[in-house]
Amino acid sequence: MRVLYVVYCDETIIRDLAISEKINLEDNELFRTMIDKTKGEFISVYYYYYYFDKRKTTKKLEKIIRDINNNKSERICLFTDDKELFVKFDRLVYFMTFNDFYKKTEYTKIEFSNEFKPYNKINELKEIYTINRHIDIIHHMVNVEYISKFKKFLKYNEIFNINIKKLINGTAYKNVNNFKELIPLLQSDLQILYYYQIITVRFCIIIFRLFSFNLNLSSKYIGIELESIFNNKKSNSYRFVLKNKIKNTDLNNRSFRGFKIDSIKTNEYIRNDYIFKIKLEIYNKLVANKIDKEIQKDILGESFIFLMEKYKKEIM
Repeated sequence: MRVLYVVYCDETIIRDLAISEKINLEDNELFRTMIDKTKGEFISVYYYYYYFDKRKTTKKLEKIIRDINNNKSERICLFTDDKELFVKFDRLVYFMTFNDFYKKTEYTKIEFSNEFKPYNKINELKEIYTINRHIDIIHHMVNVEYISKFKKFLKYNEIFNINIKKLINGTAYKNVNNFKELIPLLQSDLQILYYYQIITVRFCIIIFRLFSFNLNLSSKYIGIELESIFNNKKSNSYRFVLKNKIKNTDLNNRSFRGFKIDSIKTNEYIRNDYIFKIKLEIYNKLVANKIDKEIQKDILGESFIFLMEKYKKEIM
């Protein structure tokens, strides 16, 4: 598997490391000497890239990204002092501070694969809730999937800054100071999707910008994409008191724009068969990842776990 190590280089941290190891450095040698020292110990990396640009020119960064994505080497490392770095790389990525990289203590592993395609993800949500609008396990599965993705970005944000002002620009999310504060509001919009079959425009804007790794996508561009997903229908304005189960009062009684998802009727057999297949898929993933049995019961129910264990005993 192709791997990229992205290392955030904070000058203060590197200087402290140099002092602690009694390395005397001139200012213009600081980064290079410490990086070269680390490279000598990290021999499994075949290519190194550096992005230390006081002007933070876009063209230089874009060239580095292209070179990395086109590089066929299994292991690559990128050193940068750009705290606002927010780009997509076509490989498994480990994000870390220079201190972690230098001491080999802790790497934040994040794999942004093809599943992060915003157009496909929004269209998938529409299709799921068109057929399965009242199935609890489907909603649970969707919620778990998106929360896991948001947590990946939260980890990313612990090392690099996701510019929250750019991310929420043009949306109804107000008084949000960082990405962590945004996550509960996104969860509430998933609840609105479940209880009211309305996917909010504000939620879609965030998904498009996050999953495309482009915080500069305009609301107008995203709006055109959404109309394409929803068969050229325009979003509608909604305003009502939200159900008690939707806990974020920050969104309560606010008007918002969204797309209503029309459901189609299916007979009970198809419905139950589909639920079982979804549960089975989730169960297999939980078992493969060695998730505790009690957690399995919490997610899928005791009766389902009992049934699966009985089945496994019968075929052994």
